[in-house]
Amino acid sequence: MPRTAVESIDWSQDIAPLLDDHHLVVLSDSADARAKFALALRHHLQSQADTSVIEIDGTQAADIPSFCKALEAQLPAREPSVPQTWWRDVHHVIDLLTRAPHERRREYLLWKDADAMLEADVATFGRLVNALFSSAAEREHVSPKPLVLERVIFTGDEKLGAYAEDTKGQFCRWLEDDNAGAPLWEVASVLERPPVIVYRIDG
Repeated sequence: MPRTAVESIDWSQDIAPLLDDHHLVVLSDSADARAKFALALRHHLQSQADTSVIEIDGTQAADIPSFCKALEAQLPAREPSVPQTWWRDVHHVIDLLTRAPHERRREYLLWKDADAMLEADVATFGRLVNALFSSAAEREHVSPKPLVLERVIFTGDEKLGAYAEDTKGQFCRWLEDDNAGAPLWEVASVLERPPVIVYRIDG
């Protein structure tokens, strides 16, 4: 199960370094506390060299098409040789993340209020999480291309916390037999489970 910290922490000293090896789930029942945390963390990450941050407002991206639109608005222009797709699905999310021009060594996806999609459709949320984690693992451990460290940071309330504690959920295990973003066997052989840490912040 993901490791959980309940005490108040100094995110700049304790949380940011964890992203070297883990995806991060940040929980608080206070929307204001989550917003302040996300703003501070984004500024801290953007101050690092060779780093880009994509921020997704989960309240405006509670399904895959709207999530794709949010990504499209923030990613750099795609290479002319990469075909566009009219169908916004999980595969399109991965295509956007992996095929857009990349000039940074570290890429962070800050998904605020991710519990909005979770509440709308648990299965869709799980497929997207699985695809994001699989993409990150492939780019870090399998791809012959230059290393890009890709991490996802989720913020949310107790609904996201309950999902994080579910051993069948995609914070705890790879999604099996899923055509939409299932990990390559190489990824699963390198990482037995997604590397996720859960932190609770005061609020």
